[in-house]
Amino acid sequence: MGPEQGFIQSIIENPDDDAVRLIFADWLEERDDPRGEFIRIQVKRDRPGLDEARETKLLGAHEKAWVAPLRPWVREWRFVRGFVEWVRVPAEYILGEGRKVFRLTPVRDARFNEATEHIARLAALPELARLRSLDLGYNLLGPKQVTRLAASPHLAGLENLNLACNPLNNDGAIALSRGWLPPRLRELYLYRTQLGVAGLDALLQASCWPGFTVLDLHSNPLHAEGAGVLARAATVAPLVSLDLSDTHSHDGGARALAASPHLGNLKYLRLAHSRLTDAGAAALALARSLEALEELDLSGNEIGDTGALALARTTALGRLRRLHLRFNRVDGAHARRVLRERFGDGVSC
Repeated sequence: MGPEQGFIQSIIENPDDDAVRLIFADWLEERDDPRGEFIRIQVKRDRPGLDEARETKLLGAHEKAWVAPLRPWVREWRFVRGFVEWVRVPAEYILGEGRKVFRLTPVRDARFNEATEHIARLAALPELARLRSLDLGYNLLGPKQVTRLAASPHLAGLENLNLACNPLNNDGAIALSRGWLPPRLRELYLYRTQLGVAGLDALLQASCWPGFTVLDLHSNPLHAEGAGVLARAATVAPLVSLDLSDTHSHDGGARALAASPHLGNLKYLRLAHSRLTDAGAAALALARSLEALEELDLSGNEIGDTGALALARTTALGRLRRLHLRFNRVDGAHARRVLRERFGDGVSC
């Protein structure tokens, strides 16, 4: 193994250690290799904006050469701290020669597509233990595949899991709750998975619930009952971001969330296209339990001037800075003026 390969191996084994990356950058710069400057710039992103222009220039000039060893298998990639850390690879490739990718760069975040028929072998891949985030969205995964994924011994380090746009339905969510939720998992994306109330309840009651900070459930048939189940679950207390857009929650769902004693850490709430009226907006405006809320998305509802004024005059949501009311029925000049006075450029309507 040559010196360069030794550095790369050390970085792969110690992906969070910037010191190793900077030592490698020094070694490259001593040899007039522009990759050294690129690594240094990306590691030290707190430098003035001039370095951003230089970073872009270096990437434009050398990206093709830097990713050439990965190109037989990798379809998309992203540089992080000087190295390709995010990749999109067809599952069939990563189970074959494409497995070399893990030896060439410190992969921390991966999206595997075309994985439906390969999920059992994929779940058995030891290299998955290096991942912080795993994206298996749009793979036609059903309950059977989720059960196999849940049996993997290599995903305990996951912090982010995306299973969106798969036909998981309630059975898939129940399988997930019974089999496996990584203890460090903080972000879970289950939008458009045909998730219903029973599946959501199973996840919320799971004994291995890790305490999500981000939960995206939009475009699932949860209705007001689902919002109520979530609002009553003490396990949602760590949530910082919650998306219940297009779940048909109606005003009943908004009232349930407003009354929840467990959402005091929530900063971002999305209830777009939820068929809310002025009554739902007024309930949210009075929700002192949502005191940490900084951004509220109510786009595409049926809220009029009355509901908009309630939100503009709220004292309960004292930290609210951004309010999205696009595609509602707010058309009065007075309501728009009061909204602007309260939120300035933070309001859209």
